[in-house]
Amino acid sequence: MTDPHSRPQSPIRRIALITNPVAGLGSSMDAARRATEFLANRGIDVVSIASYLPLTTSLRTREFVADPTIDAIVVCGGDGLINLALQEVVGTGKLFGVIPAGTGNDLAREYSIPFDPRAAASLIVDGHHDSVDVGLMSHANGEERYFATIMCAGVDSMINDRANQIRWPKGNSRYLLALGIEFARLRPLRTTIRIDGKGTHHVPTILNAIAITKTYGGGIMMCPHADPRDGLLSISLVETLNRLEAISKVPKVFLHRLEEVPEVHMYRAHSVDIEVSGLDAFADGERLMPMPLHIECVPRALNLIMAR
Repeated sequence: MTDPHSRPQSPIRRIALITNPVAGLGSSMDAARRATEFLANRGIDVVSIASYLPLTTSLRTREFVADPTIDAIVVCGGDGLINLALQEVVGTGKLFGVIPAGTGNDLAREYSIPFDPRAAASLIVDGHHDSVDVGLMSHANGEERYFATIMCAGVDSMINDRANQIRWPKGNSRYLLALGIEFARLRPLRTTIRIDGKGTHHVPTILNAIAITKTYGGGIMMCPHADPRDGLLSISLVETLNRLEAISKVPKVFLHRLEEVPEVHMYRAHSVDIEVSGLDAFADGERLMPMPLHIECVPRALNLIMAR
């Protein structure tokens, strides 16, 4: 049966390739070069920019979105660069592609986008594109921000922040090191949450994840029931644990057996209001906004190139 939301597939002839030179601890420029060579050999015209400045990246992305000769916006970097470009692309209908070159690459993981730059570039040319959900975070001051994977606030956001500061070891080992550091400082967090506008709960937690996709931190299965095409957020809340309990249950998280941890509570919802005392919200691997926040699912708002 044909998916009524699926977009007609059309040829891609010209793309804008946006690169973060520091993504993947500097490996993104090589990934961009390899992808560009492949695309050129396939007859694709590539307009490239590489900028260290978020404002420059945002402004150029906006220009590319408005340019009718650009068939797709493609980012070469990690989930943080994806989030930056997302703010300009969501809701426009413009095709959006990814050459994974970060350390986590959780959006690529969700949509089976290859980590090899040439294979990912091949997907840009020959792949399938479909509309998928995104999350929208809103603050009372009027600030809004889209995200494509998971918004977190708790020990997970502390681990993310710590991992972003670690330069060695590389890859997912950074998250393991950061996890050890932050678990040594584990403390309960005062969390206020309301799901779909029904009741307000004040609960002590150590972790709060609100998701469009299943994983963060390079494949940690935090929200196993997330489905980026169903118009719902997937929510995982972890009650307060002492250090020994937490450490004993961490392996189940890495073995994708989160549902076996009784202190984990999972929900599905259209919207969530949340505040975690003393913390900012992280999403797509980056610190994005202060709390409290209203978070909602925006159905089928991103036209993403992915594996069939």
